[in-house]
Amino acid sequence: MRLEADIGGRYEVLCNETGYFGGNVIRIGEPKVCRFCGETDTTLFKKKAHTFPESIGNKWVFSLDECDRCNLLFGDYEDALATCVRPFLTLGGVRGKKGVPQLGRSKGQSSIKHIFEQGKRGLSLAAQVEDLDSVFRPGRSAGVIEADFIVPPARFRPRLAYKALVKMGIALLPREELGNYSKLRTWLQTKNDEVDFPSLDVLMSFVSVGNSPDMVSGTLLRRLDPIDVVPHILFFLTAGSVCFQIDLLADELDSHIPHVDPCHVKIRWTSVLLGESDDPPIKLRYSDPTCLDWSAADLADPPVEKLKFEFNVATTHAQWTPIMRES
Repeated sequence: MRLEADIGGRYEVLCNETGYFGGNVIRIGEPKVCRFCGETDTTLFKKKAHTFPESIGNKWVFSLDECDRCNLLFGDYEDALATCVRPFLTLGGVRGKKGVPQLGRSKGQSSIKHIFEQGKRGLSLAAQVEDLDSVFRPGRSAGVIEADFIVPPARFRPRLAYKALVKMGIALLPREELGNYSKLRTWLQTKNDEVDFPSLDVLMSFVSVGNSPDMVSGTLLRRLDPIDVVPHILFFLTAGSVCFQIDLLADELDSHIPHVDPCHVKIRWTSVLLGESDDPPIKLRYSDPTCLDWSAADLADPPVEKLKFEFNVATTHAQWTPIMRES
């Protein structure tokens, strides 16, 4: 796999780790020294630490420098992130912990369920109403049927989900960069912190919803010019149909940046899946990202309110479009 992103000559790729179905197991980090808390007790490195959450499909990338205590703490953060994207895990048939496919139902009059029959996966869509026209309706184009599937009210804690992304970004940092993020690593150690952030901003985008690629990837971009007014390091997570982008909050390296729209650095991401031999590559171009504030410590509704389904009767082509919740 290779990556493409429009970074305008302002960033370089600092690190990328990608796992995918059929790929090799990847182990990163220096063993027996926790990069998050500094633990060196060798008896506290017994658990298998996933660099990216197993609950969002990671079966390939593991960290050798994450102690058992941090692993247990970070599990709560990763659960919050997985809850946030649960509908996409369901639609994509992503296999979470213990290899079990994510299953789910939507709220209200319609339902979505992932099914596996005769070795093939598919989706079962149903309307639980007498009048199907209240769910399924004619589309804007001839021969197209539309339906809205309301996302289940599985509330999540945005700040914990944000911490999950921060943890992954720090897991990928080269050793020489760790000293620039001591405050962020300390912040991760407190689950229910009371730090008053104006905002904790996340960019979220989508691709191929309903036909999720069996892969997960984490990438760090580092600015080329140290005095450029853009964040020092950006972290990207692509997991199946979803892409997240955050600014890793450095201790001092971004102090020269004036307060502007925190989501002003929007990068549209593309993952390129390389085929076998002469097969053409498949480009997964994620949508324009939506900016979200994940500073809230209390439970919040998921960012996606509903999924719009469009089906062309003549071509049997189907498309899912996430509809974001209005703030």
